[in-house]
Amino acid sequence: MKRSSKREVPTTRKRCFVIGPIGERDSKVRTHADDLIQYIIAPVIENCGYGPPERSDMMPEPGRITTQIVRELKEADLVIADLSFDNPNVYYELSLRHALGLRLIHMAVEGTRLPFDVRDGRAIFFDMHCRRVEAAKAELKAQIEHVQSESFRASNPIVDAIDILNLERSTEPLAQLMAQVLTKLDSVSANVTTTTNNSIRNLIDHAIASQFVRVGGGGMLGSLPPSAGTGGVIPLGAMSEALRDITSGALSATARSDAPKLD
Repeated sequence: MKRSSKREVPTTRKRCFVIGPIGERDSKVRTHADDLIQYIIAPVIENCGYGPPERSDMMPEPGRITTQIVRELKEADLVIADLSFDNPNVYYELSLRHALGLRLIHMAVEGTRLPFDVRDGRAIFFDMHCRRVEAAKAELKAQIEHVQSESFRASNPIVDAIDILNLERSTEPLAQLMAQVLTKLDSVSANVTTTTNNSIRNLIDHAIASQFVRVGGGGMLGSLPPSAGTGGVIPLGAMSEALRDITSGALSATARSDAPKLD
């Protein structure tokens, strides 16, 4: 029998690592974890160019489980974090992915109250009712498409704080001004979270994003170009005026008597 001269070239699919509560075999938590992967995550990511989802208890190779998890958190193309049941190990792993500034999607079972550090990140809430499963799958697909876009830049509390610290260390007047105002806005935004509906905080965040161009591979700001503040792309006076407008608008939103209240 004559063999084909064509050699099949294996296609490498992107890797998705899932972190979340796993629980003991046959437990309610394990059933939750398995159902999330089988009925929501796996069908979506495989249609988005990823291989089967991986989880720490599914790793076949021997070795220290902590080392393997850290490697996956560092090297996986996408991490999906299930924040259900307030598992401390999950938040420990989540913080590493946040610090790396890599692609990450938050999920949680309906009714989960997320802590303030991650509450502002867009989370996909789900349960196993048929209609809700389909809605969660559609939202997961949309978020995967977003984090895979060329314009995507990670933004989370760790990355954003590092951005501000880098700006504070700069000798450029514009960078120092931006650091001061971002620190103030962060404080204002935190107060909004505790007194009004999150929609107002989203307006503040959108206003910040509209004034600052993402540069490099960082989060909210990345690194400033050397010309910033010295004849660079944004005049210092214009930036100062824009920042005052943003701060004034944010403070006005918190003071409005008709501002929506927390549910």
